[in-house]
Amino acid sequence: MMVGVTKASNKDSYANIEVSEILIYDRSLSDDEIEKIYNYTSRKQYLKSLEAQMEAAEEVFADPDAETKYSEASRNNLKHVYNGAMEFAANFTTAIENPEAAAAEWTNKLTNAINALVPPVTTVPSEGLALWLKADEGITLDEDGGVSVWNDYSGLGRNAVKAQNAQPNETVTSPKVIEDLYNGKPAVRFNGSSDGMQFPFAGLNNQKRGYRRPGECKSG
Repeated sequence: MMVGVTKASNKDSYANIEVSEILIYDRSLSDDEIEKIYNYTSRKQYLKSLEAQMEAAEEVFADPDAETKYSEASRNNLKHVYNGAMEFAANFTTAIENPEAAAAEWTNKLTNAINALVPPVTTVPSEGLALWLKADEGITLDEDGGVSVWNDYSGLGRNAVKAQNAQPNETVTSPKVIEDLYNGKPAVRFNGSSDGMQFPFAGLNNQKRGYRRPGECKSG
């Protein structure tokens, strides 16, 4: 038996392949057994990154200082996403539509929840805080100097990102950070014609009361 090379007409033929695991049986397998092998190899292939993030979340849960280091909202959000990831991993099979994409989606959700861990909120009321954007912290700029990611400090990981084009002929642009606008503090300026950002939840439209400075999206 040879792997990666075969002989044909006394000439070696080499395969350009990658091999991570080989299973050989000395009998025919049933359909159920073949499906079991598919599920086993797929879990190893697609769930490795998710399982690494689950371990990172478990380290947070086991941290005896977690309650003082991270806000209750961000810890609860991580626990909620972690439970969803656990259920997904426990029920993972190749029968899932596009299993690779589904595993990547849960990996991203858990990664975002870990990154969303923030210290306890003490400077503003924390109960019911659904979104907290600051122009002086947590902003990522794109190559053109526009805001590409605006991190949420509520602990819920509801980061704002550049809005997608809503209409075929529409071009949505990113707002800009204006330095030293309010008492030496920056603000994010939307131009009123093409700038937009979007959030990964619909609840913002249903919030009854909030706070912002008139005319600007200003740091808190």
